[in-house]
Amino acid sequence: MAHILFLEWNSFCNEYMKRAWKRAGDTVVSFPFSTKEDTRFNEELTKQIVMTLMSEKFDYLFSFNYFPVAAMAAKACRIRYVSWVYDSPYAQLYSETVHYPTNDIRVFDSHEAQRLQELGVETVSFLPLAADTDYYDTFAKKDGKQYASEVSFVGALYTDKRQQLYERFEALPPYEQGYLDGIVEMQTRLYGSNLLEDMLTEPLIEKLQKAAPLQPHPDAFATPAWYYANFYLGRRVTALERTRLLTALSEKTDLKVYTKDTLPALQKCICTPVDYYTQAPLVYKNSKINLNITLKSIQTGIPLRVFDIMGCGGFLLTNYQEDMLSFFTPDEEFVYYTDEKDMLEKVSYYLSHDEEREKIAKKGYEKVKQFHTFDCRLQSL
Repeated sequence: MAHILFLEWNSFCNEYMKRAWKRAGDTVVSFPFSTKEDTRFNEELTKQIVMTLMSEKFDYLFSFNYFPVAAMAAKACRIRYVSWVYDSPYAQLYSETVHYPTNDIRVFDSHEAQRLQELGVETVSFLPLAADTDYYDTFAKKDGKQYASEVSFVGALYTDKRQQLYERFEALPPYEQGYLDGIVEMQTRLYGSNLLEDMLTEPLIEKLQKAAPLQPHPDAFATPAWYYANFYLGRRVTALERTRLLTALSEKTDLKVYTKDTLPALQKCICTPVDYYTQAPLVYKNSKINLNITLKSIQTGIPLRVFDIMGCGGFLLTNYQEDMLSFFTPDEEFVYYTDEKDMLEKVSYYLSHDEEREKIAKKGYEKVKQFHTFDCRLQSL
C-alpha cells in the first residue's frame, strides 16, 4: 500500500487513476493544481507543494504530465516524483529540472523517450497509456443510440486560429514559404516517419526566427528546430491531414465528427463535442468504425484515443503508429491504413463485413482488458 500526493488538474484520466489506486489499496490526497498558473518557475506554488509533502508521510508525488515546480518540490523533500506524460509536443519535458534524481518520468511515445535518453536524461522511460475497461463496461450500447454512425472521429481539427501558428510564417520570402509548404505537403502523405525537424536547415531556422521569434524559458534545452517542427509545422500537417481524410469520408459514408472546431466542408458531419467520461464511451460503442488520426508530433506513440476506443470494445481504424505493433496484432485486434486510398478501401470493406469487424473489435478489447488497464500500469509504477 502506498500513500500518494496527487497533483490534480483538469486532465484526462484523473478518475481512472484514482480508481486504480483505490483497487490497489493505496490512499490518495489530492492537491488542486491549475495549469493556468506558471508551472515552470513559481516560488509560491513550489512552496505550497513542499508544505503539503511535509505535512504527511507520502510515498511519492504524482501528476499527469511533467511540471518543473513539482520536480523542485520533490527534490527539496527528497521524495520520488512520478509524472506520466500523455501530451505531445510537451515543452516542459525539455526543462533542465528533468535531470533531478528524484524524478521518475514516464513518456507514452517510445521515440520521445529514446530521444530524451540520448540527450542524457536518465530519469525518463517509456510507458504506454491505458484504459479503464471496468468503467467502460458500465456503459450499455443501447443507451447511446443517438451516437450511432458508420464512421466517427472524436477530436480537434486544428483549424482554429489559436492552433494555426503556421500562419505566422507569412512574412517569409516566397522561396522559404514554398519550401515549408512543400515539406508540410510531403509529411501529410508520409506515414511511419516524421521528417519535419530534419528538413529545417540552420539558414532556414534563422529566417523562421525573424518571422516568428521564439521565447523559450531560460532553463529550456529544446532546439528551435524542435519547437518549429512540432508546434508550427506538425499542427499544420495534422490540420491538413484530418481535413482531407474526413472530407473524403464524408462523401462516401455516414460520418460523425465530434469537435469544437468548424469547417465548412464538414458542416453536415460536425456534432457537438462529447464529454470524455460520460459521452465518448457511447460514441465508441455505437460507431461501426472509430477513426484515429494521430497528431503528427506523436511520432511512434499510441494516443489515448486508441486505448479508449479499444477499451470500449469499439472497432479501431488508425493511421500507422510504430508502437502499436509492439502491443497489438494488426488485422486481428485493430486495423491500420497507410494512405487516403487505403483508408477509404478499408472503411468500405469493414462496413460490409460486420462479423469480421466485430471479431477484431472483440479481440482488441480483450487484449486491452488483460494487459493495458490502469491497474496494469500502476504495477509498473
